[in-house]
Amino acid sequence: MLHLREQTKLPLLDVAVELTNHCQLSCSMCWSQNPRLQPPRPKGYMKFSLFKHLINELEAYWSQTPIYQGKHVGRSPFTVAFSYVGESLLHPQFKEFIEYLVDSGLWCRKVIYTNGLLLDKYVNLLATHFYRVNLSYHNPPRKEVLENVKMLKQKRGSRGKPAIYGNIVRDEFNEYDLCRAISAFKPLVDVLTVKGMMTEDLRYANGYRQPRMCQSPFFYLTVLWNGDTLPCCKLLSSGSFSMGKIQDGLEAVWLNSKFEDLRNHRLEGYPCEDCMLYRGLASRNLLTYAVIEGYPMPRLT
Repeated sequence: MLHLREQTKLPLLDVAVELTNHCQLSCSMCWSQNPRLQPPRPKGYMKFSLFKHLINELEAYWSQTPIYQGKHVGRSPFTVAFSYVGESLLHPQFKEFIEYLVDSGLWCRKVIYTNGLLLDKYVNLLATHFYRVNLSYHNPPRKEVLENVKMLKQKRGSRGKPAIYGNIVRDEFNEYDLCRAISAFKPLVDVLTVKGMMTEDLRYANGYRQPRMCQSPFFYLTVLWNGDTLPCCKLLSSGSFSMGKIQDGLEAVWLNSKFEDLRNHRLEGYPCEDCMLYRGLASRNLLTYAVIEGYPMPRLT
C-alpha cells in the first residue's frame, strides 16, 4: 500500500476559500438552502488574521516545490478560488483580503465564484488582479447583474483577463426562461454553460464513465470561514465533519491520516463512502449533487 504521508510535498494545487457563508439570495439550487443539512451550519465571516495565516502557509508550502522556483515564467499551476458556500463579495473586508493576497506575492491564479450583484463595487480590483470570474445563476439574470458584467468586461479591456464564465442552472421551474437567459449572457461572457441542478435525492445524472478514482484528495482543499477544511467542493458539511483545522498548519491538515485514508481509497466512515464521483462511476460534467455527512447517497443503477 502506498503511504503518502511519507512524501514531503504532495501537489496541492487548488485551494477554495470560503470567506463567508452569507448570501443575499436564496436560490433553490444552492446547497446551503438544502433542508436536509442538519444541523444547519452557523453563519459567519472569515477573520482577517485567519486569512493571513492561510496565505502565509500556502506561500511556505508552495515555495518548497520546484515549479514555484520558476514562477517568473509561464502560468501558475496554483489556484486560490473564493468559492464554496456564500457570496464572497459580501465580506466587509474583501478589499483588504485581496490586497493582502496581492501584496504577499503569492504566485497563483485568483478566481472567484459570485452571483454578480456586487461586481460594480469591486470591478477595478477584479479587473486588475483576477484570472477568472465565474457567475452562477438559477433564475434569469437581473438587469443590474448584466450591467455589472458589462462594466467588468469594459474594465478588463483587450487583455482578456479576468476570463468571464457564466453558468446557468437549469430545472423545471426555469426551463421556459433558458433561451432568454442564454441570449442575455452569451454576448457578455467568454464561456457559457448550462447545467442541471441537484434533484430532491441530491443527485442529477444522465451519463457515466468507466470507474476512475476521484483525484480531488490529491490536489484540492477547501477552507471554510471558521478554519475547518474539506477535501472536495461537492461535500456539503454541516460543520460536524472536517479534515482538520487550518489553524493547526497547512501540512498538519494536508498530510494527516484523514487525507491518507482518502488517497488510499479507505472510505469507511467518511462522507465520501457512497459518493459516485469518488468511485468514478459518473462523469463530473454530467453529475451535480451534494454529499452530506450522515446521509447515505442513493446508488445509481
